[in-house]
Amino acid sequence: MTLIDLLPVLFILLVGLPHGAGDGLLAFKNLKPDVKGWVIFVCSYLFLAGLVVALWYVYPVLGLLLFLVQSCIHFGLGDVSATDTIARGTQSQSRVHHWARIVAMGGGPVLLIPLFHPIPVNDVFVLMSGQAASYLILYIIFLLPVWLAAFGIMLSYLPKTGGREVALMLLLVGLYFILPPLWSFAIYFCCVHSLRHFMALNRQIDGGLMTVGNLSQIGLFSALPIALILIFAFQAQAYFTEALTAGLFIGLAALTVPHMVLVDGLRKHQKISI
Repeated sequence: MTLIDLLPVLFILLVGLPHGAGDGLLAFKNLKPDVKGWVIFVCSYLFLAGLVVALWYVYPVLGLLLFLVQSCIHFGLGDVSATDTIARGTQSQSRVHHWARIVAMGGGPVLLIPLFHPIPVNDVFVLMSGQAASYLILYIIFLLPVWLAAFGIMLSYLPKTGGREVALMLLLVGLYFILPPLWSFAIYFCCVHSLRHFMALNRQIDGGLMTVGNLSQIGLFSALPIALILIFAFQAQAYFTEALTAGLFIGLAALTVPHMVLVDGLRKHQKISI
């Protein structure tokens, strides 16, 4: 990997990763924990993240596979919820349409980037989980008909839902095809997924995110995983960029599990629209 590859990695690390640092604010507002409950929440959050790291260490390919699956689900749920909040006209018209939107929107970055750029993505997979992970590219190819079917269902509802959601998806698909994989994922993760999350979080939190206390908490919750990833990368010395990339995505995988439990759980119980 070159120093140019370091730029999107740093973009994800410093802009995308902190979007989950607002989980403490969500928990405080919706769960209303006392001091004991707050300690339990933080310990549970870190415990789940630690389990993912341990699983990845023992079964790296399984860890990568689960990361891809959970990312597809989380991206899809988040993007569908955000789109419905912003533009009510694109709400799901049926259960089939709803799940088609989740698969098409969540599967875009997870499935299409590896299909458009199999060699560089395979290099990243091997970097994260060893040579055996290269076989995952072959399995992803067989999932393309599923994504195409989901996108086709979205298109069939276009007269009822309007074209904003489909237009954004087509724009992203173009970026996935044209740009190098790390750059296209960074743009989606930071400028679409994370930005939407911050905007929705701002609506959920009393007083918004821009108070000193809220920003301090987000900064504090972001600092620990960023510091751990950087320490891991610096240990590699000459292979800093490779180690930073692997550490970043493994860190994202670890944090996505408790993030999904909280955010998608609250969304399921209709406590938040985020």
